[in-house]
Amino acid sequence: MKQHETTLRQEKIKEVEEVIFSVCKGKGWEASVSSQDEENWKYATISVSKLTGSTRVNGTFEITLHGSFRMVPALVMDFNSMLNNGGWEELSREVKFQVMKIPWLKTKAPVTKETQTEKVNMACIFEDVLKRFHKVVIQVARRHDGRQSLSVKDEYDVQDLLHALLKALFDDVRAEEVVPSYAGASARMDFLLKEEQIGVEIKMASAKLRDREVGEQLLIDIGCYQAHQNCKTLICLVYDPGSHIRNAPGLRNDLSAYSGENCHLFRK
Repeated sequence: MKQHETTLRQEKIKEVEEVIFSVCKGKGWEASVSSQDEENWKYATISVSKLTGSTRVNGTFEITLHGSFRMVPALVMDFNSMLNNGGWEELSREVKFQVMKIPWLKTKAPVTKETQTEKVNMACIFEDVLKRFHKVVIQVARRHDGRQSLSVKDEYDVQDLLHALLKALFDDVRAEEVVPSYAGASARMDFLLKEEQIGVEIKMASAKLRDREVGEQLLIDIGCYQAHQNCKTLICLVYDPGSHIRNAPGLRNDLSAYSGENCHLFRK
């Protein structure tokens, strides 16, 4: 029985790999199997590469077939190549689209009106909280008779205040959740809302942490969190009361293009 299940997983992983190879060939990307679990056939990694101009863009598709199917596309790059990624978003979207056409992956759990409404409500809650965060900072500093209050001077202060706000909204708020390593870097998620499968990452801009540095750090964070089994959506708050970020729309657009629909970036 166990050997039969292993053989089925091998066939499924091979089928996914062939789809990825086919799409990459059609899009002008090189693709190869960099690693795979040839004993139990639960995991495999496809490495892809493309030379665009003077920049070589590299990425991976991490395949997991352990309990349920999961495929995580991750672009391995520095901050500069983020601006010229050789069509990575198009490749990633097409690979996902073609893979999900495989017969044993077509069936999905039905999306009910209740689950759709819940997702919309959650998105609205987060948007409201993060858009008003700076107003909260100002208000907590205005205590009666000038009493001592929380002074938001660094990233830890931002974390503490947002933690309190999240506790008021959600039951299961987990701080400093460990996430898988990415590009040789290990990380901890600032907050994880496990029931909602939402991760929260916080950055506070400063004279030493501007557009480039924030972008580089968030690229690593996004790559790590994409591999976390309980994080389907990542919320990034870049708190910038000193206006150190010079091109906030550009930073938001670049990171959204890299991460897709499941990463939302808010400034202030």
